Amino acid sequence: RGADARRSLEKAVSLDPEFAVAHLYLGRALGSLNDYKARVEAVDRARRFAARASEKERLYIEAEYAGIVKRDFAERRRILEDLVARYPGEKDAHYELANAYENNREYSKALAGYEKTLALDPDFNAVLNRAALTFLRMGEPAKAVPYLERYAAINPDDPKPRDSIAQMLLLTGRLDDAAAKYKEV
Repeated sequence: RGADARRSLEKAVSLDPEFAVAHLYLGRALGSLNDYKARVEAVDRARRFAARASEKERLYIEAEYAGIVKRDFAERRRILEDLVARYPGEKDAHYELANAYENNREYSKALAGYEKTLALDPDFNAVLNRAALTFLRMGEPAKAVPYLERYAAINPDDPKPRDSIAQMLLLTGRLDDAAAKYKEV
């Protein structure tokens, strides 16, 4: 997916070199491909051309710039907090803010943010996975299982959530259940 996105976004910025949001998403695609130097350059270009973007898009760009280029994660969180305050129905903003809290080990704030995101989109796979991971980081793997079960139900052909459920069952000492889930996977 990252390589396909990269090609499409590179085409978009070749057609419109000042397309700020395309530069932003190109930076994200490059990051998913572990091309971090190019990611920084793309995010920097997004910021340079942000004047043509909407207010909401500028806030996303500024948040990405703060985190990726400046490496100022507190500023990134502040911008994302402003973004969700201005656009409370913006699920991606809630998700990014929850990730920022999680990365800062503010787990209760992260979980609240993930729940707000799920209220806006109950089938948001990445949120279900991140909420489960947060509970694991908190040392509460049993609380991760319901999120993974929802993730598995939404994606019946994906073995990843069922494998993660087995891991959580193993960590909680439910060995027989874990073994059965691993066999299923």
